[in-house]
Amino acid sequence: MAKASKMNRKAKAARTDAELEPTPSLLLMDIGFRTALRIGRRYLERGVLRKQLGAEQAKRTYKKKRGVTKKLTSIMVSRFAARSIPGAMLVGSGILVKTLYDQRKAERRAELKARAEASEKTPGGPGKA
Repeated sequence: MAKASKMNRKAKAARTDAELEPTPSLLLMDIGFRTALRIGRRYLERGVLRKQLGAEQAKRTYKKKRGVTKKLTSIMVSRFAARSIPGAMLVGSGILVKTLYDQRKAERRAELKARAEASEKTPGGPGKA
């Protein structure tokens, strides 16, 4: 056993630079991949904001920097979701619940706004139909 581990150490030490060459290539590929993801995410965020808020409001909103807490939270949640299937299911269901909640909230706001406009248009004033 001791002879085998000594031989492995000697074999590792005897490796040539040609065998270790892929490491810088992998590092460069990783940096390029992360950069492409960051740029792609930035354009997706801008597009979603533009669709939801309009071009001018989205521009102002996007210029605001996210705080460190929000960045760390998003990193932790994405790692939790990426590491396991139950984590992905939990995070995915949380996103689904949040989306449904936001839609319901928007519907309620629109309904209350419509009621307020309708009550202002009635001839007797608000409360008299």
